[in-house]
Amino acid sequence: MKRIERRNFMKLVGLSGGVAAAATLPSASAFLFRSRSSVAIRAEAGMPAKPLPSMATHVLEGWVDPKAGTGKLTSTIYAGQPGATSNVAYPGLTRLISVTEVQTVGDQLRIAGVVSDRSRLLPMESPLVSIVINQIDGTATARIRGNDVTLRLDPDGW
Repeated sequence: MKRIERRNFMKLVGLSGGVAAAATLPSASAFLFRSRSSVAIRAEAGMPAKPLPSMATHVLEGWVDPKAGTGKLTSTIYAGQPGATSNVAYPGLTRLISVTEVQTVGDQLRIAGVVSDRSRLLPMESPLVSIVINQIDGTATARIRGNDVTLRLDPDGW
């Protein structure tokens, strides 16, 4: 049996690792391309609105794919003021939103969606959600829980 030197063995291992990595490139590029077409969204606002002191934070976060017109968003109200938000969400006030349509109009992104779990809605609350994201102002205006809410976009989440 032929003896393999350590240097040749390391070259062989490195070569096989490179071949394995190259084999995964097409699937990796497809994944990266798909993630670039979607837009991550994170916006928050204090509740109640100014001039009253905020005791809770309304957070809208998730992603939308403007090309496909799909996405998932979550609307949650957390205890604590903006900037000092806790991880405690108020029970019954989280809404999971399935995006059904996305339109790009100038610098605005108009998102239409529907609340996934309708059993958690308040009696006067509509399951239909409409959100307008204004990239110039850095705001997201949404009609959620029967109220019009203006949230400030998080630059790291956008």
